[in-house]
Amino acid sequence: MTDARLRQQLLAERVQANESWERVRHRLSRTGMTQQMIVSMDTALAMGMAILGRAVPAALPPRTTVYVPSGSAVRGETVDDTEELIVEDTDYIFTGDVEAETDDSCVGVWALGPFAKVEVKNCSFTGFRQGIVAQGHEVDEVPTEIGLLRVLDCEINGTLGQGIYASRCNAIRIRRNALVDCGEAGFLDHAIYIQSDCGLNNTIVDNCSFVNAGSHALQMRSGGTAVYNFVARCGIGLQLGGGDTPKVGGVNGTLAGNVICEGRDIPVDAGNRGIGVVVGNVNSVALASNLLWQNAGTGPCSLWLNGDGILGQPGVGVGLAYGANNRVLNWKWGYREDGTVTTYSSLDWESAMALPDTAPTLSLDTLLGSDWIAKLLSRQLNAALCNKAVLTQEPA
Repeated sequence: MTDARLRQQLLAERVQANESWERVRHRLSRTGMTQQMIVSMDTALAMGMAILGRAVPAALPPRTTVYVPSGSAVRGETVDDTEELIVEDTDYIFTGDVEAETDDSCVGVWALGPFAKVEVKNCSFTGFRQGIVAQGHEVDEVPTEIGLLRVLDCEINGTLGQGIYASRCNAIRIRRNALVDCGEAGFLDHAIYIQSDCGLNNTIVDNCSFVNAGSHALQMRSGGTAVYNFVARCGIGLQLGGGDTPKVGGVNGTLAGNVICEGRDIPVDAGNRGIGVVVGNVNSVALASNLLWQNAGTGPCSLWLNGDGILGQPGVGVGLAYGANNRVLNWKWGYREDGTVTTYSSLDWESAMALPDTAPTLSLDTLLGSDWIAKLLSRQLNAALCNKAVLTQEPA
């Protein structure tokens, strides 16, 4: 099948997701996956069905601009688990010497304590050491957690550390955000970093755009769902599970409808990266209708089933891995398997490698225009439109 035909087929699968997902569900039911696992994936994909045709809401309120000369923009701390922290409709711009600040002192929004809800919506954060930090903490020596972290319609740009960091958050919902140049400080810094102490499989990240993360675009150590995201020029695209303190008993997850493109190495530590997806300490993972496209990195694989564990902590290894309708174009390697990997149920990743290792024929600058990153930050583009452009363009 030609490259153009593959692109057309993938687009058709996305646009007609209801029909194609019914077929996938039927195949899943024949692989021994439990009904609970299938329902979970069904919910995740249903949530993303209409995203390709949907732009960022036009009815968002205007924003107020706040300049922050030092310290954090918003800091909330509580011991009251009924309290909420809401931050909205503001552009926060750090104007001081970010190198003189610390990760703890220079944060766009820092929420510490057992808040019932932390919600950040229709905001931007530029130039801070970290964008949004949400952490439960100890009250009278008893560990507490944040009930819900929700981040909607925000832009986070130019952080030295994490774009969004979450620890001890029970539920996490991150939607329609753009994270650009997050994690400039090094390979331990990511655009979104969700610790293993967050709620089990209770994270959903959808319709977000990630560009030039220090290492990972999205690291979901506690399991969950990532659908219809756009990842560009990151050392590692998506990580499910793993970590130096892996979730006890392992996690489950769904990675579906994501476009991961122009992978690269990490110049800060001269590390071999350009890895699309990493999975570890996972009981089950479903990978459906993802596109990995154009890789300039020298890393070991496009998909890494790391049963040896990430950072040396294997946890449960990798259990059931199911793949359907994934495509890998102009990515140097296929999948890599290490350690305890129990079974693949029709993983079929090698057949997703549609093109040999050839020089890229297109680039994001060609497809989206040389100012596409600026458009992301100004809300003229979003993940849905970027994904659609990559899927529908044919090679020169």
